[in-house]
Amino acid sequence: MATEREARIADAVLELSHCAGEPDASDLLGGLAFHLHDLLPVQAVAVAQVDGRGRAGRSVASTRLCRDLLTMQLKLAEGPCWDSLHSQESLGPVRCGSRNPRWPRFDLYASSAGVTAVTAIPLRTQNAKAGVLMLVNTTEPVLSGLEVRVARTLAGAATACLTQRHSIRDLRQTVEQLQSALHSRVVIEQAKGVLAERFGVSVGEAFSRLRAHSRRRSLKIRDLASDIAAGGGPEELNPHR
Repeated sequence: MATEREARIADAVLELSHCAGEPDASDLLGGLAFHLHDLLPVQAVAVAQVDGRGRAGRSVASTRLCRDLLTMQLKLAEGPCWDSLHSQESLGPVRCGSRNPRWPRFDLYASSAGVTAVTAIPLRTQNAKAGVLMLVNTTEPVLSGLEVRVARTLAGAATACLTQRHSIRDLRQTVEQLQSALHSRVVIEQAKGVLAERFGVSVGEAFSRLRAHSRRRSLKIRDLASDIAAGGGPEELNPHR
């Protein structure tokens, strides 16, 4: 029989992976941080986004200390979150205060701030780095291996929703571009017919004149064609005006 906590975890996964509409990335990652803080034995949670070049972007953190700890790692390019982001592997819980030679500045900063352990989990959308998740323990016990798996599952649900959101946005952009290209084609064909009739030339010659004029005047061919198709156009291409 499932426990109450297991049911809450399942509800969180469902909510994060099936957010209605097109949620803002910050809201979605804020929801991820909320669920992790609520469901796991951690004292603070932070999530940072990265752009297509791997540079830090917006971040969400449950405490000021947590935000500063995450920002410090990304700024100094040192710490479990930095390594997790670039290796795309989960790290931790990493104990602080042990004078870890791998991250000496991070270890000193974290232990001085009273941090017991940090767990870092990378976030991905499709084939791109999306960010990094940091879970902070300031007391014992620290996260278990099973609890880290729960965190990875919730993070995966959130990034799956982000991937869907990006796919919808990209699809809309593609549709808009195709519609614009189709409209341009129709207008140009109409303008070619108008010019062919005006000058008594072939459609091919009409297009050559249309293109040559747009180049000489540094005009977009679509805009010029639209004017001609509506019965107007410059004097050189409208001798009957």
